[in-house]
Amino acid sequence: MKHKVSIVALAIILSVVLSSGTVSANSTETSFFSNDEIINQIEVSLTEGYQEYYNIDHFDITLCDDGTYFVEMTATLKAQSVEELDYYQGAMQYMAENSSGTKTSSKRAESLYNNLLAYIGKEQILNFYITPDIVRSNRTMTCKLLYEDGLGYVSAENIFPPTHDELFNNGYSYMENRSEDNMQRYRAASAPASDDTIFSIVNAVWYSESYTSNPTSCNLHSKCGKLVDTTKYNSNYTHYASTHSDCANFVSQTLYAGGIPTSTTWYAGSSNWIGVANLCSYMLDNGYWKSIDKSALFVGDYMRYTGTGESHIVMITAHDGVSFRYSGHTNDRQNVVTSLSGSKTFYHVIY
Repeated sequence: MKHKVSIVALAIILSVVLSSGTVSANSTETSFFSNDEIINQIEVSLTEGYQEYYNIDHFDITLCDDGTYFVEMTATLKAQSVEELDYYQGAMQYMAENSSGTKTSSKRAESLYNNLLAYIGKEQILNFYITPDIVRSNRTMTCKLLYEDGLGYVSAENIFPPTHDELFNNGYSYMENRSEDNMQRYRAASAPASDDTIFSIVNAVWYSESYTSNPTSCNLHSKCGKLVDTTKYNSNYTHYASTHSDCANFVSQTLYAGGIPTSTTWYAGSSNWIGVANLCSYMLDNGYWKSIDKSALFVGDYMRYTGTGESHIVMITAHDGVSFRYSGHTNDRQNVVTSLSGSKTFYHVIY
């Protein structure tokens, strides 16, 4: 990479208050930092955080209307085979220790392999929303980068990939927690539904990725602090983006696209369709979902944010063995990198 400056060195550079060529960061302070300096820090931070697992090609960085930066990092996994991925090695270790596994477990292992194989040797884009946090200390200013994680922002170490050992353990836990005695039904993520009674992860993920985006402004309001582009929505549905509360409405659409049938109490516009708490209760009470531990999370599962005073829910739409990504509405997001830490609840479709 062209940037060889460490994050520590860059933090020292940015501790000097700059006075020209400026862009205001998210701070009540009146001081400013150079846009180029912030962008350079973003590139250095992401490079140092992800170069252990990815060959990084380039960055595309855009300053959004709300003062955040939208980052597209083009990268390729360093692993040249699925077998080299720590996550897969952990999953196979579980299978080796449980060689008498069921046909369902074997099918799940095969599906995991096929999902991860799709990323090997393929260039992919990892998306981030990042905000510069300006901190005053002893007459100096420092710029710390915070990474969006759904409803809030977290420090870099909370969004960067786990260690090799942690990834191995995550893969082991995934297979362990999705053992047959812990599931009612299983649907391979690599195949579409064969009838109307089996949920299709492929169809649901396709829908989730197709009808959202990564906007840099809100096309409904001027400088409202949210990032929304309703032109990417499915026009067959009413949306609630004008009040920035379309997340459950969108998740319901993905569930319907995957095969969950409507009912007299769950249909477009109903309280069970558009409300986060009501939707979760409906899906659990009617046997369409089960709560799972984060170690069992994979593509096609749902993630609800709790403990923030707000309600929010999204769908996990990508996992390459290293990074989880999600898609959702308000704020609109398409395959944005997320962590699994914090106050979150996870659900798996068992229909």
